[in-house]
Amino acid sequence: MKLLLNFEISKSYAEWKAVFDEHKAARDAANIKDVFVGVEAANPHKVHLMFEVADMATMQAFMQSPENAATIEKAGHIVESTVMVPLAE
Repeated sequence: MKLLLNFEISKSYAEWKAVFDEHKAARDAANIKDVFVGVEAANPHKVHLMFEVADMATMQAFMQSPENAATIEKAGHIVESTVMVPLAE
């Protein structure tokens, strides 16, 4: 399934993206595939992502694991601002 996410970041997009890119191996190991990664043109602190995942539980487990949660926080991702939308084709 495709999963659309958006959230706010407390750091610059470049800083957030560097940590996100460094964490690709962990996403790959969890079978989470990057489809789209970008930032709003009018708001440099609002990130939009699309992933291909097996199901919502996979993404939720990934984000809640202590190691991944620490990386997400380090990147400047404001977790409470996260909106996840499962998409159907």
